[in-house]
Parts: sequence; C-alpha cells; structure tokens
Amino acid sequence: ITTKYQGQIRRAVSIGEVLSPDQKVMLSSCNLYTAIHVNVKYQIKNAVTHQMDNRSMEIDGTAFPENEAVFIGGEVKLKSYLRMQIENEISDKGYLNVVRALIGFTINEQGSPVDVKVLKTSGSSETDKSLIKIIRNMPIWNPATVKAGNSVKQDFVFNIGNGGC
Repeated sequence: ITTKYQGQIRRAVSIGEVLSPDQKVMLSSCNLYTAIHVNVKYQIKNAVTHQMDNRSMEIDGTAFPENEAVFIGGEVKLKSYLRMQIENEISDKGYLNVVRALIGFTINEQGSPVDVKVLKTSGSSETDKSLIKIIRNMPIWNPATVKAGNSVKQDFVFNIGNGGC
C-alpha cells in the first residue's frame, strides 16, 4: 500500500492476505484527500496448465469525508448567493468581461470559508480581489463530517466568470 499526501509518500508491505500492522497504522492515520494506491500480487492456479500463475491487481482511491460540506439551503441557494454578490460586487464596476477564474477555498470545521485563493486569475486583479471577498463572506455551511460524526475541513474549487459558476 502506498499513500501520498501533500507530497509525502509512505509505503507499507504485507506478506499474505492480511494487512500488516504497519499498513493498518498507515491507513488509519490517513488525512482526508490522501491518495491511496493498493497493489495486490497473488497467485492463482491456471485451469488449463494447472500451474500457479502470478497475477496482480491495482486499486487507486482517495480518502473523503463521510458527509461532504453543504451550503445551507443547497446548490440553488449557493448559486443565487454567488449571482447576487457577483452582480453587486463585480458587474456594477465593469469587471465582468474577463476570463473565468478558479477560486480555491476550504470550508473549516465550523462551516466557514477560509484559505481563499485565486488558482487561475480572471485576468483582472480587481475582479480577483472581489471574488476572494465574495467567497470569504459566504454564509456558514454545514461542515463535512467523518463517520464518527466529527466535523472536518473540506477543500473546494469554484470556476467563476462569464456564464456563471
């Protein structure tokens, strides 16, 4: 098993069909959004030759929260909020004729948007600043939760610009 999170790669191996203690510790300590790669090597008896054939199977996945963060009121309310804020903050100032921007942010454990940043500029620094302000000032969300019920952070990327969000 190999995991990768924020550039850090960890590996643990097991012989046989049971996870090793190292693999169990590694998997249980994964952060959300950790990339997980499982490479299983096994032998199976060939039905024709009756010899043991070596096989492998690979599985890739990512650790996600049990329940994702949700804007209170749902997607319709979120789009309505963004449309209204963009009209008030950007359209009135003449910034609307720009390329689509990518805005990244995190909904923290309390449901607040934090760590708002421009991942791809709109081509206008004023528009980028306004988009950051709009996301930072969003109403509280229902935060993401894990199986135990604890609230956790969740990252988002919005594609915003001409034509909507």
